[in-house]
Amino acid sequence: MTASATNITSEMLGVDVTRVDTTAEFEVGTKVHGQLGSGFIYLYNDATAITAGQLCVYEADYLEVTAATTAGVTEGQPVVVAHVAVAASSYAWFQFAGVAEVDCLASAAAGAQMNTTTTAGAIDDDATVGSHDIDVWLTETIGGSPAQGTVDLGTGAKIGVAN
Repeated sequence: MTASATNITSEMLGVDVTRVDTTAEFEVGTKVHGQLGSGFIYLYNDATAITAGQLCVYEADYLEVTAATTAGVTEGQPVVVAHVAVAASSYAWFQFAGVAEVDCLASAAAGAQMNTTTTAGAIDDDATVGSHDIDVWLTETIGGSPAQGTVDLGTGAKIGVAN
């Protein structure tokens, strides 16, 4: 079961983490917390459309969130998941903590260590040379290719070392 994205338990009023804005409605970098340990951060998507389920990384200034690829990440970058489609030049809430649905390239077993791929926003457990480990693990076995799998982001996952 994934964390509820609509029942926010933080003190902020007016937060709908399923909305996408063309102008900033909150301070970029603002974090809120939801049920079951979920957490969301308000970020700006500067360049390319992002689809629901893509694993993304963002810069320290919160002004550029991008779908993660092996070539486009660096060790230590924070990881978030888009739970709604986000057009370029838009602001939205991205999940940084808790259990989330994310795009996976192939079958994998529960508990598998996941890594980046050359496919934007998709992860795998194949440890391809040059890919980066991600501080997330599957919470369920998935079959098929491609598929969405449930991962645990903990309290804030990051990009790990290269394979």
